[in-house]
Amino acid sequence: MPTLDGEFVGILFRQAEASPRNRAQCSWCQDVKLPNDVVFYSAKRSGKAGRNGNTVGTLVCQDFQCSRNVRKLPPPAYEGYDVEAARLQRIEDLQLRAASFAAEV
Repeated sequence: MPTLDGEFVGILFRQAEASPRNRAQCSWCQDVKLPNDVVFYSAKRSGKAGRNGNTVGTLVCQDFQCSRNVRKLPPPAYEGYDVEAARLQRIEDLQLRAASFAAEV
């Protein structure tokens, strides 16, 4: 769950009825070997903007498998590549992207 200023934030997502025409990449985990589909989700903005019907959208793993996807060890890119450091970076990047989306809402 995303946090803003150390507080947990809940977001109500609405899944688009149509799926992307091509195989989309998840905006949050950015996994290129996804075992799942990616769909468009939107959420109403907070405050007056949301009451006026304004939304924010993003392409995300259909069942929000992003957390599981970023925790998989990536394949070594070269000799001496630190796969654990790369995995930890992917986890941190996911947290930042989710928090950024929550801030946009």
